[in-house]
Amino acid sequence: MNINPVNAMQNILDTQLGISTTYINIAKFASERDTWRNGWTYHRIITEPKEAVEYLNELQEETHSYIYNDGNQITFKVFAPPLPSEAVEEWD
Repeated sequence: MNINPVNAMQNILDTQLGISTTYINIAKFASERDTWRNGWTYHRIITEPKEAVEYLNELQEETHSYIYNDGNQITFKVFAPPLPSEAVEEWD
């Protein structure tokens, strides 16, 4: 099955790990996916089952992203440059 890797990560959190979607920042997953990983699809054949966390780690590495808990929800961020509309913090 072809699936966007961000959708795959969200699916693993929800269905494989049983984390309620109320604890997953769905909007942030969608925003990062649509901004940086739109149009990406993965097609994988699993020859040897692994733990769900191993798949999450592999997908994060391949998409140069990370999943973290922001204190309220599990959220998602792609390592990417700031958007032109974002203010960049400067240090002297």
